[in-house]
Amino acid sequence: MRKRTGVLGWLLVGLLCIMAAGCSGPVQAPVSESQRIIQEQTENMEETEHRPVVIETEPEPETEAQEPVKGNVIQQRTETDGMIHSYLTGELVPAEQGKRRPLAVMMSNDRAALPQYGLNRAGVIYEVPVEAGMNRYMALIENFDDLERIGSVRSCRTYYVYFAREFDGIYAHFGQSTFAKPYLKYIDNINGIDGTDTKLFVADDNAGYASGQEWKEYTYTFNTKDCTKLYIDIYKYVGESSVSISDLRLYEKSQYNQYEEEEKEEAAEEENKKYTEVWRDDFDTLDTSTWSYQLGHKRGIEPQDYVSNKDNVFVEDGKLYLRATEKDEYRVHYNADGSDIVKKYDSGSIATFGKKEFLYGKIEMRAKLPKGAGAFPAFWTLGNDFTLDGLVDSKQGVGWPMCGEIDIMELIGANPDVSGTSDSTVHGTIHNGLTENGDKAQTNTYSLKEGTFNDDYHTFGIVWNPDTIEWYVDGNVYSTIYITDLDYFQKPHYLLFNLAAGGAWPGFPNEDTEFPMDFVIDYVSYSQTAAQKEAADKYYATAPTFSGVKDITISDESQLSSLMDHVKATDANGKALDVSCSINDGQKLMWNGRTRTSEIDFSKQGTYEIVYSTIGENNVYTRACATLHVK
Repeated sequence: MRKRTGVLGWLLVGLLCIMAAGCSGPVQAPVSESQRIIQEQTENMEETEHRPVVIETEPEPETEAQEPVKGNVIQQRTETDGMIHSYLTGELVPAEQGKRRPLAVMMSNDRAALPQYGLNRAGVIYEVPVEAGMNRYMALIENFDDLERIGSVRSCRTYYVYFAREFDGIYAHFGQSTFAKPYLKYIDNINGIDGTDTKLFVADDNAGYASGQEWKEYTYTFNTKDCTKLYIDIYKYVGESSVSISDLRLYEKSQYNQYEEEEKEEAAEEENKKYTEVWRDDFDTLDTSTWSYQLGHKRGIEPQDYVSNKDNVFVEDGKLYLRATEKDEYRVHYNADGSDIVKKYDSGSIATFGKKEFLYGKIEMRAKLPKGAGAFPAFWTLGNDFTLDGLVDSKQGVGWPMCGEIDIMELIGANPDVSGTSDSTVHGTIHNGLTENGDKAQTNTYSLKEGTFNDDYHTFGIVWNPDTIEWYVDGNVYSTIYITDLDYFQKPHYLLFNLAAGGAWPGFPNEDTEFPMDFVIDYVSYSQTAAQKEAADKYYATAPTFSGVKDITISDESQLSSLMDHVKATDANGKALDVSCSINDGQKLMWNGRTRTSEIDFSKQGTYEIVYSTIGENNVYTRACATLHVK
């Protein structure tokens, strides 16, 4: 049984059994009082024999005097071999019996009411005067499974409500005094005067109160006996009001696991119906109209060069492989600050920069991840106004992290020398803006219950809305970050895949790291709901647009100046905008518009990337890319 609970809410389950020809249950509402007296006097013509009750006890052994215990001592009940101490008597009883809520039944104790059915099962009995010189019993019964009859059942009085609540009892009565009626709303009760339906109330053994906003799972066992129909309702009580909770599913215990999986699949199917797939790459080939290679040294102190070699970036059996391999010869990368990084590995990194961008929607991949010390695969985005680590001049964008970054999936392979690393945990993070201590970041993690992400393929994705980004693994949402006030994520981003072999965060490969190391991607897809598309369309309605962007072939440096002659950019109103242009080889800036001399070697053929940029109103950047062939 699955139910949602709310703050200060407690769950009340009403079981209503409706039988084709009557229904037997734990409480049977009596006929009127006068009818019962006549009936029982007829059935019991002879005076009931009174038998004395003799209780034999053994003398308690003498014990050493002990210091008195101050205050109340409350012992935690524990179940042992299927038995537990009863709340009512303190005796060991079957756990199923001892964990349930008792019935608190109003009963007569006058001669006319004899025999009193079920009274011998009571663990606690209250006897209190009512009026007109009469007394009434309230019997608290937890052992009622095989009782055919309880009664006679009498009416409620105010103070009995409090007695019943002391034991979290289900209060059973036939009618009530005028003064008692307002108090009945504070207790689960069965009132025979309201009808002949049989009701059963159950609650969690942990006092019946539950807090929080999460789904909680409870298991209850019901004996429906001869019932042919079953009605169950759940109520959340807050103060004096109650709200019915209808989102409830029932399963037989033996079938629960099967239904749980089916429920997940149904929910996923319903969610997917909301989305229209905009783009998908199943990697039958590496589509260079969508993807560009990132080459050379790209980030931090990572000890690998990114290359376009077929050994490191390739497609096989409909899957994209980014493979890290050990170099035959080390290479040293020299930084401007005088430090250097020894490049021991080759690996792959590709991006959709300038070719395909994304704004609001579901971005998802299915992949098998590498493992071990130094393994650092990533599936992520950067704002489309990013300056490519300085390869593009400032007129064309902003630096990191002002561009914004969404890490859809990062894994930090298990490294005994670095705390917090794991082959079974992935991270979902955003980077936005700077602080005195570095960039602003928010992150959460998801861990497998068993195994590693290297054992099989898993789906990783985000649902990106204007107000939130949600991260999920295999359909399980594990993180939500609110972005309403973060402009970094209210603009298009481009997509990246890369496999690093070490760095500042993961540490570095060790003697146990296995090479080649593979990041295997089955597919990547982008989908949108109607609402997400509408929000993205509002952005693009005011964004600048390009025309005339196309691949170009040139043979000498003098032709570089003409690269922008045929390219135009306009704002949403058709106003012409300035266009900036640069050329890079994926690793190095080769030419920057008309402002610097080309570093392209025209003595040999080569292929380069042209990046066009323009800035519209409110500093909205637009990018477009083309290919430059040198012959």
